[in-house]
Amino acid sequence: MSYKTRQHALSFGAITLQVRALLDLQQVDSQLSEDAPVSSAQWALFGHLWPAGLALARHVAGIDIAGLRLLEFGCGLGVPSLLLRARGADIHASDIHPRAQEFLDFNCALNDLPRIPFSTAEFKQLPSALGRYDVLLGADVLYERGAAETVAELVNAHAKPCARVLISDPGREQTARLSKLLVLQGFALCEQRVAYPETPMNTRGRLLEFSRDAPPIAHRPAL
Repeated sequence: MSYKTRQHALSFGAITLQVRALLDLQQVDSQLSEDAPVSSAQWALFGHLWPAGLALARHVAGIDIAGLRLLEFGCGLGVPSLLLRARGADIHASDIHPRAQEFLDFNCALNDLPRIPFSTAEFKQLPSALGRYDVLLGADVLYERGAAETVAELVNAHAKPCARVLISDPGREQTARLSKLLVLQGFALCEQRVAYPETPMNTRGRLLEFSRDAPPIAHRPAL
């Protein structure tokens, strides 16, 4: 292993997760090849605890997951997926980063959780064999030009007719574009502001919940 890591203890109500992450943003895999799907400048981004991801995890700690199929895309370390797995959810995770599955598998084992099914792929290249999901979720996935279109394509390919999409976003410009594209697919938007207590000045982001032919997800306080 050519990079350094550290371990975090994260508490969500009654559930505490141990999560291995990269030590800092300066980490780069010395074995990174020229044709890797991520550049050396972006290589370490997957391996950190970003505020939007933690906000999404806090949110899903209290949603009703009974009988639902869930997909986290662009998961990075996949803290929401780990928390949902700890709650017994039927969750599939995906990310383009070549190390994401390794970290997710390690963190599942670290927390004595069953392995989370995983796909290494870009948003719009997820295998069609995965089928469709009741809930699709992503944290800070709209930071690149054209991201709204690729997320909308993923939703179109993998959301059930009755479905919900949860996006935790720190204020990216692409959110308005995504909202327009999902409205065209029949979704309605419910937006709420959320605090990022991990940041200076308690920065705030947004939780966007898109629903199609389904009421908003039932939510209860985390146990």
